[in-house]
Amino acid sequence: MARQLKLAVQSLVRNEKESDAPRAAEDRGGRTAHFRENLDSNAGVTQAGRPPTVAPGVQAGHARPSYARAVAPSASTRRVANQGDRSLDGRGRSRGDGRLPTAAERVVHLQRQLASDRKEFDRRISEVQNEAHNQYSYMLHKLQLAERANLQLLEENQRMHTLVQTEHDRATHIDKEYAEARLLLDARTAELASVQVFIGPGDTLSERDVVKRLEELNEEIFQLSALMSDNVEFTTADACVERARKSVSKRLGQRVCDALAVEGESVRLGMLQLALQAAAGRWSHRMALQWTSLDGQLDDQIQDLYKIICADEGLTVAKRWQAITQKGLFKDDQEDIASFNSSLHATLRDVLVVARCEPKTGDGDVALAISEGIQSIVSTTLQLRHDASLGVASTELVTILPRPGKPYDRSKMLADVSGQQNNSDDIVGCGISMGLVRLVDAGLQEYTLVKPKVVLATALESVYVAQ
Repeated sequence: MARQLKLAVQSLVRNEKESDAPRAAEDRGGRTAHFRENLDSNAGVTQAGRPPTVAPGVQAGHARPSYARAVAPSASTRRVANQGDRSLDGRGRSRGDGRLPTAAERVVHLQRQLASDRKEFDRRISEVQNEAHNQYSYMLHKLQLAERANLQLLEENQRMHTLVQTEHDRATHIDKEYAEARLLLDARTAELASVQVFIGPGDTLSERDVVKRLEELNEEIFQLSALMSDNVEFTTADACVERARKSVSKRLGQRVCDALAVEGESVRLGMLQLALQAAAGRWSHRMALQWTSLDGQLDDQIQDLYKIICADEGLTVAKRWQAITQKGLFKDDQEDIASFNSSLHATLRDVLVVARCEPKTGDGDVALAISEGIQSIVSTTLQLRHDASLGVASTELVTILPRPGKPYDRSKMLADVSGQQNNSDDIVGCGISMGLVRLVDAGLQEYTLVKPKVVLATALESVYVAQ
């Protein structure tokens, strides 16, 4: 701005000089002549021998004006410079007289304009400084917040780094433990593979499957006994009666034999069905408990050995040994189906002989149905033995059929007595339907899954006593 002001002043001075050049030349000429006249008068010499003249406006006896005074600004000019030019407008032009402002007037105007511009400049500089100060304070506050946040992030980063390092150390430790466990597992897997033959597969059946198989067998026995008792005729033959009575008495008890010998045919037929059902149930129960049908003495020895293993090594080891042993022994069952059928048929035949009955002749369908019923009972009995021993290898499931003379326990048995009340001192006359129990603690405890059905001794006695 100062440079622009300087250039403006120089321009005004130059214009002033150009406009005042003719007048200045005239003034200089007059002043020169006047100066020369003064010089001549001082020297006492005139051009025509006349006395010295006095310049216009100068009285005689006064001192002559000097050259410096001649070229100095007039008093009016100085007054304008001191008081300022009040006749100029805002652009530095004359207000009303139509004349152009002089250089001094313009200088004064420019000085005043410079002072005003300087004040405006200072004001704006102050505003800019204040704004800059505010911006600086705001940015400083933002910087402090950013530094604070950065410090928090650094602390969080350090914490996360520590946490990551801890987790890394933990993962390394876990990997080490896993590697050790893997080595141990591989060793145990190798050992397990070596004894896999003994351990064998897990259970392939549930207890409920074995229960269903038992209920199916009981139903088949009941249907066969009903079919045979409905298709017999009485006879008076005494052949083999004594031998049959001994066999039936051994299996079913003396009370059953006495009840089969009553005179009333209807009562005898009812007792015949119960006796046939009890005989078939007893045969299936004995077969389900056998380990082998090859030799009765061998079977007894194997069962004794099983009890020893169960007592010394526990039920788990004993059951695995039983599964392995019976798996080989049961392979011969299919070869002995015919002998099993004959054995069951002979058992039922003894009951018919004791009751002095024989199957009706001339009805081939009934004979075929009886034969198929016997085969079905044999097949289901063998399947039940397989399921209880091999299908559920982790649990010892055993069929039960109370023998004659055993005390009656209503919590473990069902009495087939219609319209009669049983007492706590009742005893079993014979068992007619098998039950199923689960043995634990080497057979010391048992849990009943299916209650066996029995006929009380008092019920059998009431049959032949009434006769």
